[in-house]
Amino acid sequence: MLVMTKGEKKKRKIFEIAINLFKEKGYDNISIEEIAANANIAKGTFYIYFPSKANLIAKLFTDYDYIYIDLYNTLGDVKSSYDKTMAIIKKSFDITNNKIGYDLTRIAYQYQLEHKIDSTDLNRPLYKVLSQIILEGQKNKEFNNIKSADYYTMLIVRNLRGVIYEWCMTQQSFDIEEHGCEYMEYLIKILL
Repeated sequence: MLVMTKGEKKKRKIFEIAINLFKEKGYDNISIEEIAANANIAKGTFYIYFPSKANLIAKLFTDYDYIYIDLYNTLGDVKSSYDKTMAIIKKSFDITNNKIGYDLTRIAYQYQLEHKIDSTDLNRPLYKVLSQIILEGQKNKEFNNIKSADYYTMLIVRNLRGVIYEWCMTQQSFDIEEHGCEYMEYLIKILL
């Protein structure tokens, strides 16, 4: 069993309090002082863990990665690799829409672009889980093996991000869960 250190627990507490405040009052309406006060820490303590509010937001995507591992572990009874892939994709759109939300997603993308933060780490759980599912589908001949599982994973995640980015750019002009899944279903059927 993994145990968080005291510092990791404090960082997690600050993160969760900040996210809840951002959702409740809006990102621009919350100061670092307010986050610190709600977390019962000094303002300087905030900066030990996060260089800025925006940096904290940029951590959103990687912070929710554990959900993909949990979901994958519940998909044992699902036989179809296609269905498993779509379950991960649906969960990604659900997290974006319902847990993170438009405002925080937009800010996270903006921060990552401005600070040249590369969040395409192939060791992230989202990549690992999708790659494993695609590899399973290739082994059982459900998916083609023209390209590697890692290559297909990269294409899927890029398109997933593209849908999320467009959703932000068009200020939520479409239902990301409905239309995003529809688009990704079509793409996966073509690719794999």
